Amino acid sequence: MVVNLLKAGKRLFVPSCSKTKLTELEIETLRKCPTTKSIFYHSDNDAEVTDTLKKVNEYWIEYDLVGCTATITVGVSFDVVGHFDFIVLDARNALGPCPRDVIQMIRRVRHSSGDLKFSMPHHMMMKCERKHTYTLINDLHDENKEKIEIMKASIKKSSENRQHIEPCVETSL
Repeated sequence: MVVNLLKAGKRLFVPSCSKTKLTELEIETLRKCPTTKSIFYHSDNDAEVTDTLKKVNEYWIEYDLVGCTATITVGVSFDVVGHFDFIVLDARNALGPCPRDVIQMIRRVRHSSGDLKFSMPHHMMMKCERKHTYTLINDLHDENKEKIEIMKASIKKSSENRQHIEPCVETSL
C-alpha cells in the first residue's frame, strides 16, 4: 500500500507498532521508490536524526515519507496543513505499543489531506481511547463489514481532524 501511494505521488506519515516492520518498510521504499525522500524514527537513531524532532515543521516538509515507532508520541506536533496526503498506521505487531501510544503516534500530524489508512494482521484486537473494543477477523468478509463500520465510526469520533477513515486490512504495507 505505501509503495503504491508513494508511486502515485502521495506524501505519507507512517506510524508503526514495530521497529522491525518500520525497518522493512525503509528497505522496501529504498528499493522500489529510490527517489522518495524519507526519514524514519526509532530507538536506534543517531543524534543527527533525533535532532530533527526539535523543528519538525521545518524538517518534515522536505520529506515524502516520515515513518516512526512509539519513539515519537507526546511533545512532537507537525502543524503544516496539507503536507501529508495520508496517515498509514502500520499495526501489524500486536505486541507493540499500548493503544494510547498508538493514538498518540497517529496524532503527531495534526492535519492530513485525506484518509487514515490501516495495515493490520488478520487477527487483531484494537482498543480505542474511548474504551470500545473491536475485532477484525480474517479478511473483509460480509460478516465483518458491520464490525469495520463500527470501528470506523468510533475512531472518526475520537479523531475530529480526520476527514475520512478507511481501514485497509492487509498483511503487508
